[in-house]
Amino acid sequence: MKRPAGGHISGTSENFTYFLLMEAAKIALDLAREKSGRSFYHSLHCIVSTAFGLESYLNHLGERSIKFWKSLKRLSPHEKLRVLSIQLGFKPDMSVGPYQSFAQVFSARDRAAHSESITRTFDRPATSEDEEAIQVDQNPLELECTTAKAERLFEDACEIIRDLHKRAGLPYDPLVVPGHTSWVRKWPAPSAGSEPEGT
Repeated sequence: MKRPAGGHISGTSENFTYFLLMEAAKIALDLAREKSGRSFYHSLHCIVSTAFGLESYLNHLGERSIKFWKSLKRLSPHEKLRVLSIQLGFKPDMSVGPYQSFAQVFSARDRAAHSESITRTFDRPATSEDEEAIQVDQNPLELECTTAKAERLFEDACEIIRDLHKRAGLPYDPLVVPGHTSWVRKWPAPSAGSEPEGT
């Protein structure tokens, strides 16, 4: 019998926000590696997106592991990791990689988020070069956000996410699957007296 046209479709679709943020960090890191003269900006973007992605993953895992997670969402990333570690039955060694980078990535994010303009005064004999261009000292963020540091923090964050995912017993690589959809289509019941297919 031919299926009638139409029907009704229903289901759920989940988009993993941590995946999008980690992809943004990866793209920024790829651009930073190109050494185009803008590597600081791409490294900064990588580090900040890595921190956002890692905290988003903690929320993703917390929602699946702890019934009252919504009441914990205001905790700091360090407190979230501690709660999840207890739930998963392990204590991460924060003195060695990859967990050693956990504090560093959030510290860099916080410095960027709460940074202020810096005013420096100078008083020295003038040179002929001063009239052409007075050099602006580097901002502490520029000194901190190097491509090498962005690379290390990103790679360690990916390893932390995969470790937590595995410890939680979840399937698939969390940094390959961007989400999932499940759905069902319901067809209308055949009307009375309709002929079977092929007659």
